[in-house]
Amino acid sequence: MHGPDDGYERYDGYREHDEATRAFAQGGSSGAVLAGTDWAQTALGPTRTWPHRLVETLRVVLTSEQPMALFWGPRYVLLYNDGYAGIIGSKHPKALGAPAGQLFPENWDDYTGPMFHSVVDRQRAMVVRDRSFCLIRRGFLEQTYFDISFQPVFLDDGSVGGVLCSVSETTGRVLSERRLRLLAEVGVHTGDLSGPAEVVREIAEVLAAHPDDLPFAYLYLPSEKDEPALAASTCSPPPAGAVLPADVTAELARGVAVVVPAEPFLCGPAPARDTGPGTPSDVVPTEALALPLNNAGRLNGVLVAGINPLLPLAGGYRDFLDILGRTVTAALAATLAHEEQRQRAEALMELDQVKTAFFSSVSHELRTPLTLFLGPVQDTLAQEDRPETRRRLEMAERNALRLLKLVNTLLDVTRAEAGALEGDFEPVDLSAVTAEMAGMFRSVFEAAGLGLDVDCPPLPQPVHVDREMYEKIIFNLLSNALKFTPSGGVRVATAAAGDRVRLTVADTGIGVSEEELPRLFERFHQVHGTQARSHEGSGIGLALVKDLVQQHSGTIGVNSRPGQGTTFTVEIPFGTAHLPRPSAADRARTGAAPGPSRQATAYVQEAYGWATDGGPSPRTEQEPGTGAPTGREPRPRLLIADDNRDMRDYLYDLLHTEYDVRLVPDGRAALAAVAESAYDLVLTDAMMPGMDGFELVRALRGGPHTSHLPIVMLTARAGEEAVVQGIEAGADDYLAKPFSSRQLLARVRANLELSRLRDRILTDTREHATALAALAEAGLRLSASLEPRQVLETAGELLVPQVADEVRIEALGPDADGSTDTVVYTSSATAPADDRPAEMVARIMRGARAPQEAADGRILALPLTSRGRTLGALAVVRRHRPCSEDERTYLHSVTSRIAVAYDNATRYQNERRLAVALQRALLPQALPEVPGVATASYYRASALGAEVGGDWYDALQLPGGAVGLAIGDVMGHDVDAAIVMGSLRSALHTYALEGATPSEVLARLDAHCRALDSDRFATCLYAVYEPGSHRLRYASAGHLPPLLVAGDRTGYLDLDPGMPLGVACGNATDHVTRLLPGTGLLLFTDGLVEHHTTDLDDRLDALRRVCCDPAPAPVSSRPGLTPDVIIGQALGLLATPDRVDDDTALLAAVPARDPDR
Repeated sequence: MHGPDDGYERYDGYREHDEATRAFAQGGSSGAVLAGTDWAQTALGPTRTWPHRLVETLRVVLTSEQPMALFWGPRYVLLYNDGYAGIIGSKHPKALGAPAGQLFPENWDDYTGPMFHSVVDRQRAMVVRDRSFCLIRRGFLEQTYFDISFQPVFLDDGSVGGVLCSVSETTGRVLSERRLRLLAEVGVHTGDLSGPAEVVREIAEVLAAHPDDLPFAYLYLPSEKDEPALAASTCSPPPAGAVLPADVTAELARGVAVVVPAEPFLCGPAPARDTGPGTPSDVVPTEALALPLNNAGRLNGVLVAGINPLLPLAGGYRDFLDILGRTVTAALAATLAHEEQRQRAEALMELDQVKTAFFSSVSHELRTPLTLFLGPVQDTLAQEDRPETRRRLEMAERNALRLLKLVNTLLDVTRAEAGALEGDFEPVDLSAVTAEMAGMFRSVFEAAGLGLDVDCPPLPQPVHVDREMYEKIIFNLLSNALKFTPSGGVRVATAAAGDRVRLTVADTGIGVSEEELPRLFERFHQVHGTQARSHEGSGIGLALVKDLVQQHSGTIGVNSRPGQGTTFTVEIPFGTAHLPRPSAADRARTGAAPGPSRQATAYVQEAYGWATDGGPSPRTEQEPGTGAPTGREPRPRLLIADDNRDMRDYLYDLLHTEYDVRLVPDGRAALAAVAESAYDLVLTDAMMPGMDGFELVRALRGGPHTSHLPIVMLTARAGEEAVVQGIEAGADDYLAKPFSSRQLLARVRANLELSRLRDRILTDTREHATALAALAEAGLRLSASLEPRQVLETAGELLVPQVADEVRIEALGPDADGSTDTVVYTSSATAPADDRPAEMVARIMRGARAPQEAADGRILALPLTSRGRTLGALAVVRRHRPCSEDERTYLHSVTSRIAVAYDNATRYQNERRLAVALQRALLPQALPEVPGVATASYYRASALGAEVGGDWYDALQLPGGAVGLAIGDVMGHDVDAAIVMGSLRSALHTYALEGATPSEVLARLDAHCRALDSDRFATCLYAVYEPGSHRLRYASAGHLPPLLVAGDRTGYLDLDPGMPLGVACGNATDHVTRLLPGTGLLLFTDGLVEHHTTDLDDRLDALRRVCCDPAPAPVSSRPGLTPDVIIGQALGLLATPDRVDDDTALLAAVPARDPDR
């Protein structure tokens, strides 16, 4: 291949031109670098010497969007575009114009250079796909993959001048596909493995086939010491030092991945392997990543993965390792879950076998004591003639037979589960046998008010059955139909159906929901929340029926709809081909068909109990109270709810001698009985049809009249959980069956006594609360008045007639001058017929401190004492009976409240009189008489308190015949406000007499107010009126404007209100106007216009309206307008409802008429 520096003679293809410069201008940033390169110093030489082919090919490279590079000349000098610059990374821009061998020393000699030489030598294009290259482009040796097209560039003479490469990097896709294959293989190879050890060994084999991503891998599982132990590795054999340090294990236990040195985990010498082109085989990992295999907060293992040094541990590589860790974790978790499930299944199977063996053993063991119990009872019953004793023995026999039936059923179930049921099959006339067995229940159905239709026509041939098993099939189906059929009837039918006989038991009962049908034949499953004659049952009857039918190679099905009844269909094959081969003993067994067995009697008697449970029993269902002796305290009344008739009879026998007892069969009947009549205690069974005991307890606790009714629950469900459920439902006590009579009687007595104590405590509490409420109300009513006489009248209203028939109260008068005058209050308008109340009160008034009481206890006198001082006495008269202890306690408490209220009222009156006197002493006692002007004033103290107010006014005779008018209001109602008010009034006198203007007076008053040792501020309006010139000068310090009374032109004078005194430095503004004869001036404080619901502007307008003079003009003769008239008109506002009760001060001035006019 030839180039500019090959030493060969140039030919026409080499000519000078500047086309390269134009090509550089089209090349973006790479073109700019090319244009700025001194090509004369490079192997290509100056651009004017470049061959035309070189320039044209370079133009294609620089204008292409595809990463492209041109390798020119024998040294493969590199020229490329911006796209290729991104591929070579840090080699740009120094790669431009440099020989390729110098730029790519990491791969040129091994495989890159040979590819270029092959293209040039063969003069043929070449394409490689997903080719691996080890490339340094980010400062470290990196494994990359590319699709590259090699195209030779021919010169005019046919020789190859360079190689054009079009490049696409595929590193991301290749690595992703390779890693996805690895993850998929892990999932495929671990799907059906049985244990964690086998799982990790299989995973290690998969990982060993992917050394490019995982140079090595170690898998650890928990050991007996709870420390990770090596379980599998991709190295064979694994190095001895491949042990996880303790600190690394601690970090992994917290769920944190840890980077560890790779040296302890490096595999030993291994046979050479084909690493593929572009992948050096001598690169050794330096680091590994330890990944915790955590599941549900537990460390199930550790994966130590070797890190390929040619791949950066960031981005996709780290994500892949994390996903691999989660995949291995999931595989281990699935295996552990499968292992746990298998162990659980084995444990359940073993437990089921133990349970079956236990039931079988217990059933056998129970038969012996049952036989020893039932035999003597039946023998004694056969010889007993006394009715009451026979009744008790019959009850014992019925329940012993019932228990025997349950034991036999349990034994049959355990045999069926163990596959040990063996039948004694014999040919029978199944129609006749079925009709006979159904006929045994006829009296039971009649007692329940139900019909029993038996349709069993002859069958074409006998049916081989085990008579005892078939009997249990019939009896269980008939018992089930009776239990869940409240009305209507049951039909039993047999008929041939091909090669089988079909038995049908159909009822018109409550039916079964579609959701419950699939579980109907499950052992121990009961349909809850249904209406039944009894809640009794173990839930194994229908399961046993299914087992017994299958023992005959038959089938059983059920069809049911809620509210429409249920139909059970049993089919048993004819013939014997389906039966097990009989043993020699079975073939030799002969004899007549047995009659009804003892278990038939048990079924019938139990069903009879259900059939008659709801019916009345004259002996036990009587209304309580009929047996109580007359002339004695009524006996406690008990209500007993139980669905078992024998249990009701037994409870009645135990309790009726001490209590009145009523019996009901279920919870709804118990609720109805409680609604009819009151009971002292309820005894209820927990499990009953319809409404069970727990629902009954909740209903009673939710009723307003039964929330405190004692309830004792009786149940066959023993254990702490059952007790807690009963107590949480609201029961007071819980008694598990079986219980002794002494236990029951003791519980009933204890709960009745607790109920009586609770009722007494509640009654006392209510009475105490009522008394406290009455005392609280008395205190509020007594403290509502501050008039001493009204306090005594309120006391009389509180005591008569609630506690007393007559009341007399004498108390010291409210005057504080030491007088001994008394206030006397009596509740009777006429003179009392008995002088004793007055005498007893007088004794207390003379100094007796102890209460006085009449001999008959109907008169009680108590001292009124407050703050250690006897203020008077209270006498209470009862005409018919003495006061009870509770009434005495109440009277003592009320008396103390009366004394405090009366003392507070007298103190308030005295303090108010003193406050008003002090307030008036601080105000002018008389206004000065100034020629040419008439003045008048008014002051009213607030009625809400006994403290001194801060409202004030004053009128001054000034030098030169002028008059000064002042009004003000000090913040607050206390002595401090009065002191500030007096000080301001005195200072105003001084400043006014010095001849200062109104604004100057107010400025000096402001300084005086701020100099006082007080935080009070004040408002003030000061005016100076000169009668000779009728000039009025005035200024304000935060006060309301003065009102000019001038007929229909009455209005407020213009005023700059200014700042209140004592708040901040500020200059008041003087205003000047004329106050002509026939008009008037009103100065007032805010107590005149304050209102709770009306704003100030409306109240000021109301004052203006009431002060309007109807005269048309101020110059008219108005002899009626005087200061008193103006004040009288203004005081009309004080009668407005909802006004604020505050101190009020008014000052009015009216100029005298001009004598010349």
